[in-house]
Amino acid sequence: AVNEAIRYINQKEFSYPFNHATNTSTLVPGTVKYSLPTSTKHVDYNTARIVKNSDLGVSGNNLSLLAYNEYVANNINIPVINAGDGTNEHPTQALLDSFSIIEKLGSIKNKKIAIIGDISHSRVAISNIHLLKKLGAQIMLCGPKTLMPKYIKDMGVSIRNNVREALEWCDVANILRIQLERQNEKYFPSIREYSLYYGINKKLLDSIKKDVIIMHPGPINRGVEISSDVADSNKSIILDQVENGVAVRMAIMYLLSFHRSS
Repeated sequence: AVNEAIRYINQKEFSYPFNHATNTSTLVPGTVKYSLPTSTKHVDYNTARIVKNSDLGVSGNNLSLLAYNEYVANNINIPVINAGDGTNEHPTQALLDSFSIIEKLGSIKNKKIAIIGDISHSRVAISNIHLLKKLGAQIMLCGPKTLMPKYIKDMGVSIRNNVREALEWCDVANILRIQLERQNEKYFPSIREYSLYYGINKKLLDSIKKDVIIMHPGPINRGVEISSDVADSNKSIILDQVENGVAVRMAIMYLLSFHRSS
């Protein structure tokens, strides 16, 4: 099935928008070339940020990101994959996270999953909440009050501000990084203080009287939200997430391309 997908995708052409904040312009072409033997072109994000189609009469900087995504999806006769839009959502990350949990635990139903960190600026958190709840998980969010949006309580999740309480409750902890590039004001006194109160380290995990699976969507700020001895431990499935991310996204492109051609 994988070989069939590779052969099929090799005949297709894909377009990848670049995101300077997460270095997508340097990461994506290499990833695509490694995982899918397609012909790829490297485009400098500085010259590619505004994409205009004269037939549509619209450019990316004239609409809000959400409106632009909706416009493209409704007016272009090709599949549109949301690969992460600002602080809104990241559906493919939620799919690979869910697949990674199922691979490790066998099921998501009735599992307790804590999402810890910068919830306000995370597109990963929202998509994970939507999908994991559909699959029957219980969700707890944990982070500073200043990084917890007010509307989030209406999504059917519980909220804690104490990391130890969240870890003692959960089966899986998905750790989010502080997204400083998306923060327009100061939400906590210092990185050191954030790490002290919300960082996950080996000493803290060892003091919890249960095994907790550790996840992280990346990129990791080692020594801030998670220490290296946790990220690289046998409790971590972070590398599994990376590997599964390639497979899940290949599957998405294959399925969308296949259904379009058929």
